[in-house]
Amino acid sequence: MSALNDSTLDTPIPYFGYGSNLWLEQMAERCPGSTFVGIALPLDHSIDSVDVQTHVWGIAYSLTEPDEAILDRKEGVPHNHTNEIHDIDFWPTDPENAEAIIDISAVPEKKPMLLYIDRERMKDSKPREEYVYRMNMGIADALKMGIPSSYVEKVMRTFIPERDGPVPAAVQALIQAQKQTVVFRDNK
Repeated sequence: MSALNDSTLDTPIPYFGYGSNLWLEQMAERCPGSTFVGIALPLDHSIDSVDVQTHVWGIAYSLTEPDEAILDRKEGVPHNHTNEIHDIDFWPTDPENAEAIIDISAVPEKKPMLLYIDRERMKDSKPREEYVYRMNMGIADALKMGIPSSYVEKVMRTFIPERDGPVPAAVQALIQAQKQTVVFRDNK
C-alpha cells in the first residue's frame, strides 16, 4: 500500500502511468477500478533509463488499493521496479468530456502520485515485439489525450518503431495469455 492511501480502501490513489500503461485498454483490464484522470509530467523527470534532461510524459489514473496491488505484481515490486511517490505536474481531464484533448498550455496542478521506477536496468535494449505493439496502442491513446507529438517523435520513437497493419498471430496469442493472467485465481 502506498503512502498516498493510508486511510481507507475507498481513498483513490493517484498514479502516473507511462510505458505500456499509457494504453487505456490495458490499464482497464489490469486494474478494473482505475480511472483515467488526466495527463502528467514528473517534476524531476528522472525515471527509467530516459536521460534526466528529457521530459517523461504520462497518463494519470486514479487507482483503488486492489489496483495498486495488481500493479505491484505486474511491475515486479520490489525486484524489477520500486513504487515511489513523486511530485507531478498534472493536467486533469474535463469532467464533462473525459475524451477531450487536454490543454497542456494551461497551468498544471502539482500533485503527489505513485509511479513505478526501474532503478537497476538502465541500459537501452531492443523491446520485444509484443511490447512494441502495446506501446503503439499506448502512444495512440496518449496522443489522443494531448501528450505532445514532439515528445512521441523525439523520445518514444527512438525506442519504439511505429507499426501498421495486422497484429502478428504470435503477438496476439501472447497478449491474450497476458490478459488471462489478470483474471487467474488459484483454486487451492
